[in-house]
Amino acid sequence: MAESKNVYHSNFFAMGTRMDVVIPLIDNEQGDSIFNKIKTETLRLEKKLSRFDAEGEIYKINQTAHLKPVAVDKELYSVLKKSMAYYQSTMGYFDITTRPLLESYLKNTVDSEIEKLKENLGFDNIDLKEDSVFLKNEIIEFDLGGFGKGYALENIRKILMDSQIKSAFISFGESSILAFGKHPYGEHWGVGIKHLFEYENVYSFKVVNQSLSTSGITPSNQNKYGGRAHVINPKTGKTINSNRTLSVVSDSALDSEILSTALMVCEEAEKKDIIKNFDVSEAIEIKYNSDHTYSCINLIQDYSNH
Repeated sequence: MAESKNVYHSNFFAMGTRMDVVIPLIDNEQGDSIFNKIKTETLRLEKKLSRFDAEGEIYKINQTAHLKPVAVDKELYSVLKKSMAYYQSTMGYFDITTRPLLESYLKNTVDSEIEKLKENLGFDNIDLKEDSVFLKNEIIEFDLGGFGKGYALENIRKILMDSQIKSAFISFGESSILAFGKHPYGEHWGVGIKHLFEYENVYSFKVVNQSLSTSGITPSNQNKYGGRAHVINPKTGKTINSNRTLSVVSDSALDSEILSTALMVCEEAEKKDIIKNFDVSEAIEIKYNSDHTYSCINLIQDYSNH
């Protein structure tokens, strides 16, 4: 008897979190084949984009590219070129060079030194060519942590399309979602945003063949960093410390990932100008008060020109 089709589910750890792969109406053999392709590709990207891997390109760039140009392959050039484009379209709020700024702030570095750091960071201090990259000072370090999950989901989308899958749900640490197609027994995939302090959802998305990314300032990550968050405003050099989340739905997993971060740290007056540079379906910010009540802000409705 042929194996019946069911809901395939498996997971693995990559990029510091867990990826869950759910593929409905598929047999286990085909599910395993697609899952292994997804895992292999994600782990390849983790190694390629990691700043910790001593054998990786990013590590070598961070260590030596201020001394002389370091060779980059076509894929890494494309990644850095896209990062530069996002730096421009977010008015500098998505910046893969700000890791030294965050580390200095968390060490209680004085403001005057923070100002000196800011002058030496950003893409103005990077010389990027198709075959090499040169860092104009020894302070700059690339950190693609805010890019990697979205990039991985874009590549996973291609794997699902090539495998002729019609429906799948990929959750990367619950903060980065690829809702491929729609639920086989419904018109969409339902994704809820959890309350930071209560056991309930504060907002629910209906996602069809799109990606959802959520950036957040939560009590747990503030506790991890001594009462301060790990998300930094690259223009002020200070972290964002109010409890809130910001979620973006887009056809592009990369756009969702980058925009959720940029809108989290930018000034209120700049949100409209940043949003109009992207094609997004929803952008929802949840702000929490001291008594754990919250307000829900529809940024597309309030800030876009659509």
